[in-house]
Amino acid sequence: MRIRGKFAQVFSSLATILLLLAGTSINAADKKDLDPWQGEMPVRASWLREHLPEDAIMYFRVPHPLGFLAAPKGNTLDRALRSNANIEALQNIKGAMVANVLQFIPGFEEAFVRDFADQLRSPVEVAVMLAPAPSVIISMNLDIDSDAAFQQMIDALQIGGASLSMLSPLDEDGFGQVVGLPVPVSVNFNANSGQVILQAGPAIAAEQFSLMVESLSLPVDHRMHAMEKQIDSSGYGLFYWIDSESALPAAQMFLSPEQLANIEESGLDKLRAAAFGWGAANEKGRLSVILDMPRDGERQFLPYVNNELAVTSVGEPDAIITLSIPTVEEFSRIEALALESASEETRNSWLDGKAEIEAETGITIENVLGAIGPEVIGIFDQAGDYAAIRLRDKKLFDQFVKQVSTVAGSAPQERRYKRKTFYHWRFATEIGSLSEEETEAFGPLAFILARQGEHIHWYQDGDFLYIASIPQPLIDRVDAGADTDIESWLSKKQNMDLSASILGLTGSSEKLPRRIYYVYLELLQAIADISEAEFDVWSMPTAAQVGLPDKGALGFSINFGDPYLSMELMFENNPLESIFSGDMTSVAAIGIIAAIAIPAYNDYTIRAQVSQGLNDASATKAAVAEYYHDFGEFPGPTAAAAIGDEVAPGQFSASITVTPGSGIIVITYSETVRVDGGQIFLLPSVENDTIEWSCASGIPDKHLPAACRGTPPPELHSGGT
Repeated sequence: MRIRGKFAQVFSSLATILLLLAGTSINAADKKDLDPWQGEMPVRASWLREHLPEDAIMYFRVPHPLGFLAAPKGNTLDRALRSNANIEALQNIKGAMVANVLQFIPGFEEAFVRDFADQLRSPVEVAVMLAPAPSVIISMNLDIDSDAAFQQMIDALQIGGASLSMLSPLDEDGFGQVVGLPVPVSVNFNANSGQVILQAGPAIAAEQFSLMVESLSLPVDHRMHAMEKQIDSSGYGLFYWIDSESALPAAQMFLSPEQLANIEESGLDKLRAAAFGWGAANEKGRLSVILDMPRDGERQFLPYVNNELAVTSVGEPDAIITLSIPTVEEFSRIEALALESASEETRNSWLDGKAEIEAETGITIENVLGAIGPEVIGIFDQAGDYAAIRLRDKKLFDQFVKQVSTVAGSAPQERRYKRKTFYHWRFATEIGSLSEEETEAFGPLAFILARQGEHIHWYQDGDFLYIASIPQPLIDRVDAGADTDIESWLSKKQNMDLSASILGLTGSSEKLPRRIYYVYLELLQAIADISEAEFDVWSMPTAAQVGLPDKGALGFSINFGDPYLSMELMFENNPLESIFSGDMTSVAAIGIIAAIAIPAYNDYTIRAQVSQGLNDASATKAAVAEYYHDFGEFPGPTAAAAIGDEVAPGQFSASITVTPGSGIIVITYSETVRVDGGQIFLLPSVENDTIEWSCASGIPDKHLPAACRGTPPPELHSGGT
């Protein structure tokens, strides 16, 4: 990417971070006929999203890992991902991961969990309902084609230690009820499609569930879709949506007065809906958060942006940066609101600052905003690097220039070139603005540096001023003819809408789609090696056979539109393909091994800390045993407290106490030890006048020494004297 000038460092840094998330649309010029997959995809798109009940107030979608990584989504790699070779590779890898890898990943130790992962072939979708009664709907697609096999899977499941089962066999329409959970769960299974629908709720009757399932038979136009289509229209990505306008009243009964006050103070009580997701939409990958907020509450303090990017570039630009400054109307509105709620000291400080600027420069903020803006655009194209600023009011701009010229002691110089009037304005630098005495204080070098000036060159083209620090990029722009419409380029090449962006950045990179595709192949090859899956990399098409374009795109924007506030990172295929340096096979292998090793190491670390806490109690155990030997009973309240006071807690234990009467030692771990339960109980028992110690705890077994596993914590009762 060719980016020069003062913007180079900032944009290049951003591009380095985002480069690997980029891509572009398919160019058909070099495509060859591929062998496309004709059967069902190994991972299906989500289903509930298109049939969401009107009363749903929350929806979230957990993607299937293979679908998230490798399902066709209509973007750059679509033809390659739909190829017969790719689908066969995915099927092989999925089976091998279940057979050879999952058992080593925490959470997948049990066979029934791995079996469920093997049978799952879609995202898991969840919808929350408030009417007619509070309930949760769950939808997924399974690779199961009979009622008997489905019931066998349910009977094998365990959730939170509870075993599930079917109350009775599914009826002829696939309806039944799952038991073993705290709330009733109704289920419908379609053996023909593998689609599963569950509804859990305390007051869901069988007839009510049947009517709900029937209502899902036809696609609907749900209010959630307006946000979803901006984030993930593919149905394969991560997506979360909440109708906060409906959910907040129901949630108030669970919130404290302080929490409700914080929500109101922040303006979130005015929030109508919110969405977050990581998916693909409009042929690009998107990582976005969107808030639907009315022009009320805290939202009033933010400007409303409506850019018209009617600028041009010489050829397709390498990149552009857009900035929207407030209009004078928006500035005055926000200023009035802010001053109304500000303290008198803050208000006076702001007004004094504005007055000082006007006294020193002869202009006001309102003068500037009335003359130019709101669109300010940095353009990096074949002519060079320069900016474009909308000329809002030429008469006011000329007055502004005249006033600044009077204060600065220098006026723009005019020069004609090819029927264009160019302007050159030279300003003194900060050092050059110092008095002779102040300059002398900086030493002799300051007199030389004071000669340097700041230079601005510009000319007007249409409603925009094109500006650069030197005239050459502007001259090349005039000579070459700027004939590429930026708005069209944004829409057709970058697939970005910056009309509501207060800040937007987007650019393209040579050969990026090719790099993305080959990294994808290296990832498949690495995963196949680790899972011992059959994979013939020679069967996969080349970048030329797929017809990948020469350039790829990336972008980032912060948007203040009506009614949405949003932030978006735009890329092309999948963010997992975001590393393009080094040996990708090693990177992928390390990543997969880390997914297994890091949780295991964390468990080992916590277990070591718990064991150290046991060691810290050694002196307490000796003191309890000595007391029993001397008095023939365990310490009472006074003696137990004295023993506890004598022993200082260790590095990982917050306290070590003795229970009066029973002699049970309680080790309470500090917050730095991430254990559930937080305590270990050392239980004394007397055998032939000798005290033997056993161990009990509510801490998960994986974090306990072997001697402490399997025994629940006791009920403590104080006694003795």
